[in-house]
Amino acid sequence: MAAGRTDQEAVFALMDRLGTLIFTRDMAVIDELWSGAGFRLLGSELPEDARSREELAVFFAHLFAAPARYRWEWGERTVEHLGDLLWVCAKGDLIVSLPEQVRRKPYRAVCIFERRGGRWLWRLFSGSEPVVPGA
Repeated sequence: MAAGRTDQEAVFALMDRLGTLIFTRDMAVIDELWSGAGFRLLGSELPEDARSREELAVFFAHLFAAPARYRWEWGERTVEHLGDLLWVCAKGDLIVSLPEQVRRKPYRAVCIFERRGGRWLWRLFSGSEPVVPGA
């Protein structure tokens, strides 16, 4: 953790970096997320479930092969902290950039981080696209 940087700022920076890596289709996203046994990624679609480094590689290869690029704009992020664990509940928009248009969809995420060696590491990313009532 950088001097003077709060835990909240550190994990928000990790979340923002994740969005940048995904938008730019950078496979470094695997190194960014992977923190060892016990890590989990759960997306909003059934096949979006990764528990290993290899499963993350398959997930991102599939995601990056699609014509759309994805990123988030978070409107609300709340943080809770207990010892070496910190979790963020986030609400905002998923920005889907296609060659012919850009769409915004509501998005929610729960992210859990663990502090190890003075650094915050990803332990869980769970995202969902909530259904808009009446849609």
